[in-house]
Amino acid sequence: MKTIIIVLLSIKAAYLIEKNSTNHINLISNGDQYDPKEFPYVVTIKLYIEVEKISYLTCTGSLVRKTFVLTAAHCVFKRSLSLIEVYAGPAYDNYNYHRVKKGYMNKGYNPNNTHIVSDIALLKLKTPFPQVKKYIEIGGHPDEFANDKAVDCTCIGFGRINEEGDMGVEGRRMDTKVKHGETACKGNPERGWREYLCSATGTRTMTCTGDSGGPMICNGKLYGITSFYKNFTQGKMSCGGDNMQTVHVFLHYHLKWINNILNRKEGSEDDKKKKKKKKKKNSGNSVKPHLTMYTILSILSILFCKVY
Repeated sequence: MKTIIIVLLSIKAAYLIEKNSTNHINLISNGDQYDPKEFPYVVTIKLYIEVEKISYLTCTGSLVRKTFVLTAAHCVFKRSLSLIEVYAGPAYDNYNYHRVKKGYMNKGYNPNNTHIVSDIALLKLKTPFPQVKKYIEIGGHPDEFANDKAVDCTCIGFGRINEEGDMGVEGRRMDTKVKHGETACKGNPERGWREYLCSATGTRTMTCTGDSGGPMICNGKLYGITSFYKNFTQGKMSCGGDNMQTVHVFLHYHLKWINNILNRKEGSEDDKKKKKKKKKKNSGNSVKPHLTMYTILSILSILFCKVY
């Protein structure tokens, strides 16, 4: 069910952007404007739909290292790296974007699964943002949520600002209480609850489309990233509406995968193996051009030119 929700949201986002491709779509619904100076590591990710770069989707991400951006897998799934642009802070009136050198998708992510899991990806930038000197550290542990305890967190994103789908140009933030555990996400029990952080319900302030991949900051550290939202009564899906709950990827669950990539050195054994395999694949019995063949082709070429 939730997979269908994300797909529908993406289609809607594309339609809205095509109508007005100069504006951002989808800031945090009913949230407050955030201060880029306080959160310099928050980035906008533009995902262009076509090579001409007219219409695009928007996601949010966080710089966890100089050149590494953490975001949601569904944002970049099967997208060409050449059509992705990353901006420090809001992208509106900002022409200082950086290109992506390499993308890392968690192998557990599959958009066709009934339950969304492993919705996490890392983007390695070609160059760092010189003006960004502060990056966010990953934190959080299940013990902090023991005995149904709620933790105070802040979410930031560049998504829808209200239920009507009005668009804005600045990023938004929201403060929320977050829980982790088998019953933290309302509605039907989630199979993947161990990798979820679920925000408090009973409020119209929530993350929406465009906020995907955005940070959930708790105790000054990055605990989670925005993944999806749902109506836990199986009612109308409406951002900022009644009975809605946002679900975030708990980074603690994927810490080993994240650190393996962040700590991988250029030219490491993994990279060498990949290059070796690639080389092996291309080094079959190559066809070497024969001198006689070149001579025949040259003669035919001359004859052809004389005839015409």
